[in-house]
Amino acid sequence: AGQALSGMSVTIGSKAYTEQRILVEIVAEALEAQGAVVERQFNMGGTPELREALLDGNIQMYPEFNATAWSVIWEETDEPPAQGTELTKLLDTRDKAENGIEWVGFAPFNNTYGF
Repeated sequence: AGQALSGMSVTIGSKAYTEQRILVEIVAEALEAQGAVVERQFNMGGTPELREALLDGNIQMYPEFNATAWSVIWEETDEPPAQGTELTKLLDTRDKAENGIEWVGFAPFNNTYGF
């Protein structure tokens, strides 16, 4: 375990989905392994509630789906112009410029429903 983040305190929020809880736990444990103190806030609601908590500073991060951000946060009605890491970069650029919020990465996780 490292101490690169010793003294850092962060609150991570999640929606009420199993994959959200798992992603929050993975990120929290990685931060804790580097010395951060992490508070987990599970089942906070949907994207609007988590986004509001992020903008208000009540949480410092939460996992979000690219396409959900495109349609819910940015209220875009057209298909996103990109997918995967390209869409993450687009969202990051836009959010930094408009809100000072950074998208810290893209997880190779696909939430497509199917059999």
